[in-house]
Amino acid sequence: MLEKTLKDAICCQYVENQKQKPEQGKAFEVKCKWNTSNHFLPGGSFTQFADWRFIDRAWFNCVLLNGAVRHGNWDKRCSKCDYAKETLPHVLCSCKPHS
Repeated sequence: MLEKTLKDAICCQYVENQKQKPEQGKAFEVKCKWNTSNHFLPGGSFTQFADWRFIDRAWFNCVLLNGAVRHGNWDKRCSKCDYAKETLPHVLCSCKPHS
């Protein structure tokens, strides 16, 4: 009983810490909403290695995109469609050449 309570408290603290990080954003909230959103994470079931590499990079916001550059005054426009900021949500959801 005590062990479960401690594990739950640590898990809740971890979730709250992750939510405070700006780079986690919407992806972390979606992942936490439904268990089916992250069924592939513990064992990698139903996921090919190439997919997992992308998921891992996207999860930690390490996908090499112009909008993800934090330092310097680099051009943040999309490399395919010249949208103002090339971010992961833009590439996945609204960039026509990428889809």
